[in-house]
Amino acid sequence: MRLRSFQGLVPTPDKAAAVAAVPYDVVNREESKLLAANNPLSLLHVDRAEIDLPDEVNPYDASVYAKAAENFQRLQRDGVLVREAAPTMYLYRQVMGSHAQTGLVAVCHIEDYENDIIRKHEKTRKVKEDDRTRLVDALSANTGPIFLTYRDHAGVLALTKHHENNDAPINDFTAPDGIKHQVWRLPADTCTKITAIFEKEIPLAYVADGHHRSASAARVGKERREKNPTHTGQENYNWFLNVLFPASELKILPYNRVVRDLNSRTMEQFLQTVSSIFNVTPNGKKGPTQPGQCCMLLGSQWYQLDWQPATNASPVDALDVEILQSRLLAPVLGIDDPRTSERIDFIGGIRGVAELEMLSLLRDSPKHEVSPQRAEIARNPVAFLNESLLFGAIANLLLTALGLWFVTEPLRALGVNPWLGSALMFGLGMFAVEILPKTFALRSPDFVLRFTLPLLKLAQRFFSPTAGFLTRSSDNLVRRLAPKRLKPRLGLAVEEIETLIEMREEQGAITPEDATVIQEIINLHSQTVRDCMTPRVDLPLMPHDADDDDAAQMLQNARFRHVPVFDERADAITGLVDTDGWRLTGRPDWKFIVRQPVFVPETMPVLDALRRYLPDDATAVVIVDEYGGFEGLLTRRNLVERLLGKVAPTRNTETTVQSIGNGRYHVSGMARVDEVNHELEVSLEAGGIDTIGGVH
Repeated sequence: MRLRSFQGLVPTPDKAAAVAAVPYDVVNREESKLLAANNPLSLLHVDRAEIDLPDEVNPYDASVYAKAAENFQRLQRDGVLVREAAPTMYLYRQVMGSHAQTGLVAVCHIEDYENDIIRKHEKTRKVKEDDRTRLVDALSANTGPIFLTYRDHAGVLALTKHHENNDAPINDFTAPDGIKHQVWRLPADTCTKITAIFEKEIPLAYVADGHHRSASAARVGKERREKNPTHTGQENYNWFLNVLFPASELKILPYNRVVRDLNSRTMEQFLQTVSSIFNVTPNGKKGPTQPGQCCMLLGSQWYQLDWQPATNASPVDALDVEILQSRLLAPVLGIDDPRTSERIDFIGGIRGVAELEMLSLLRDSPKHEVSPQRAEIARNPVAFLNESLLFGAIANLLLTALGLWFVTEPLRALGVNPWLGSALMFGLGMFAVEILPKTFALRSPDFVLRFTLPLLKLAQRFFSPTAGFLTRSSDNLVRRLAPKRLKPRLGLAVEEIETLIEMREEQGAITPEDATVIQEIINLHSQTVRDCMTPRVDLPLMPHDADDDDAAQMLQNARFRHVPVFDERADAITGLVDTDGWRLTGRPDWKFIVRQPVFVPETMPVLDALRRYLPDDATAVVIVDEYGGFEGLLTRRNLVERLLGKVAPTRNTETTVQSIGNGRYHVSGMARVDEVNHELEVSLEAGGIDTIGGVH
């Protein structure tokens, strides 16, 4: 296959993180607007230029593509995107949790796409293909690479790994979603060698992601080829941007179907029909683990669907995706062509089942479509806060004026004392405007949100400029007019807080134990997840193919709530088993309750992990090092032990000090020194050490 270097536009290193944006097709219009807010450098202003136009403008209107071209030219004019001095290729490395993959960024020829040298595995939706075609045509550029994969080649691997391991990246940053991005520029001689290897030894590549973008690039190239009488095949429009990953580094992510209605069936009728086609099990499982299986979310319940392909089925007909279409989507739900049907949508990538569950929560019933506005508010309610407060303030002013009029005119004419009338109006106002509506909203938030959404959207449209202006103006006034000695401090320094704690302890206002806990809380802000986790060496690890009896014994005897499940090696954690849940549900087959792990880097601040990933005691996150190696687990219990361990230690279920006769004792290395002193009535010198394992 043909592969070559290209003279592309790249962001300057100091602006790369600001320019980088999520793929255009994993966010909707409102999400794109929120992500690009206050960041004029974001490439979303090009890929989703409708965010810079009024909401009523159709995302496929001609003005959108004109705006995209305008924004693209602005980024070049302002020196944010700079043209390379010479053609080159790049290495691009992504790290998500414990998984890392490194790809080769280069351009491929559209004829290889047309001739099936670059092979496709899915059909495109016309509206999306048309959209990207118009964008590529307007920009004369590919703003997002197509994700290709190819069979591993030792020569390419040796060349790329040499530069990855020995050269400094030109870009290196971690995006807000936690994914690390690194880019290396390859020297010309390496690019020449890679081009020769692909031309001679790599016959095929496969589109892993980006079918709409690749089809669009090929369409634009074909159209321009037909309009060019002197076409040679080497013009820039013949080549399109790709990042090629070796197959061994791929991680397959889910691609979920979202059906907007049940084709005039109730949930009960639909489930009965599905049960007549598949073997349906309501086991709460959220993802398939083998071919011939899928999972379905209906209402708030997850179901597992199993089937057997027909004995005479062709390889294509035996594919799970084909069986899902031919047995369920088309005959039952009436979705004959998922490319054109408006009753089906797709959710892929890292959004996964969390997005499905959120959409399910936002549905009123199976007959109602998901409201994008409601989804927007659910994802980011703070976006409406300023406008809502301003709208509420104006409404309160109007109600206050109305109340004063009642006090001074109608009530006074009736002979009611003004003070009594004022108290009466205040009480009625508090009940009717504050207590009653807020109580009702707390009881039925979904119902209230449905009917107040139009008003909230209207308030945001009219009050957003005013709210933003007032916020900026008040900040500027405080900053300019307030004397320095009156300007509020952001907070006390840690050293100052520690001094105050010591003073209050000396004064007897707090106990030493209280002081210790407060000090540990203060220290949390500087702690990473590695500082608080349960280390890997202390955890039981269970292979994914563990025998049922061995697995049951391990889960029964586990000292910790979560048991990691690994694949071929201990670093490849594929799931977590909640031993408490396993016991409480009657010890079912553990494979049905394995949870997908959440991976976080060991350098993440522990408070960030708590806020983002630990909503309850039943959740754990997997800690990985910079190479993706498994380091340990973090739970809420780890933080509690961190805070209270010195004043209220949590005892293990097993006795930490056991007599083995003749005045000898077996003492766990995890036993606290003060516990051993108490149990054995001895006086071991701790010297600042908490556990026996640290005593020498």
